Amino acid sequence: MQDTSVEVHSKLKESSQQQADAISSRNEQESAFLQLPGEIRNYIYGYVLGGNRFILDQPDVSVPKATAVLCPDNVQPACELLGLTEVCRQTRSESAPMVFFLNKFTLDNDPEPKSVTFANILGASQRNLIQHVVIDACHFECLLDSVDAALENFQGLKRVTVVASWMGVETEETAYAHIKTIVEKRAGKDLEVFLQDNVVNRSD
Repeated sequence: MQDTSVEVHSKLKESSQQQADAISSRNEQESAFLQLPGEIRNYIYGYVLGGNRFILDQPDVSVPKATAVLCPDNVQPACELLGLTEVCRQTRSESAPMVFFLNKFTLDNDPEPKSVTFANILGASQRNLIQHVVIDACHFECLLDSVDAALENFQGLKRVTVVASWMGVETEETAYAHIKTIVEKRAGKDLEVFLQDNVVNRSD
């Protein structure tokens, strides 16, 4: 009696899992990097993966999950950076979360807040790891929409940088205080708020 397609698929899946387990076991025994203490590996991951700013683009539906957002066709260095997370299963499980909480993500609101698109692609655990977003708003109403969307979708958010390119330098001080107060009030929790415009850089 011939195997059904379901049985064949199950056997292939089991075989692939066995091969992956064998590779992982060999890596653990032979990889000098994986034999380092976990604290040292984490330090290396942080050095390689942290301190970056991802500018989110419209995702390509042909590319799965967050890779589409973090690696748009015109930002190849992001893909090169994330290559470390694809070395093996152990390095992926250890390093992938750091991509989200060690970096900042620039969101805009055209045609809708990018935080909505981004959040729909990510899993809940990944969304909640994001601590810093940069909101690039075209005007004040868009800013409020984007802030609300970011607060709703990223529960672990600790810092918001607002790019207020519509403001002039003469109103910058007053506007900064006003925006900061509004965003903090909307957050309803402790949240660092920074303003960045075309003239004055308060935050990187």
